[in-house]
Amino acid sequence: MHISKSTQSIEFLSKQFPRAAFSLYRSEPEDYISCFVCWVKNEADLLFLWKKVSSVIAYQYQSELEDNFSAWNIYLAFVTQSSITKSTKYEVENDKFSMRKLVVSEAPSTFDPERHLNNEILGADLKLSPVFSYAPPADEADLTALQIKLNQLISDKKSNPTLSSENVLYLAKWISDNEI
Repeated sequence: MHISKSTQSIEFLSKQFPRAAFSLYRSEPEDYISCFVCWVKNEADLLFLWKKVSSVIAYQYQSELEDNFSAWNIYLAFVTQSSITKSTKYEVENDKFSMRKLVVSEAPSTFDPERHLNNEILGADLKLSPVFSYAPPADEADLTALQIKLNQLISDKKSNPTLSSENVLYLAKWISDNEI
């Protein structure tokens, strides 16, 4: 899944708030995440607009969505090249009415909202590594009794090699009886 710019019209915002620029980004292939980006000139414009813009999106966009999942996955990012005080950023971002809000201050002229939203909302910039990886020894003679028991449990799960809670409890009891 990723977030990209939508072609859906959001003129209802541009008409009501001409002192800001707006764009809409949606998640793909499932389109249940909506991200509005509002470019403002400075902190004064942000303070003047943020509650009003949020209310209009809630009334004219969020209320028209078909399902609750989409209605609760709306984001509003305010972007400015100016600096914003910590108190203003805190006030805006901690307001949870109808949608999550983000404030990006001192954005460079090369700021990429799509990349920022993918990183901030979906964690696209995170590098994940496996927490646990098990590969049994190739030679059966080198297997411990515990590895043999684990292989027996996993071999029963051909399509989904995960262990149920019952399997884990069984394995824990087996370990306490045989290995400790």
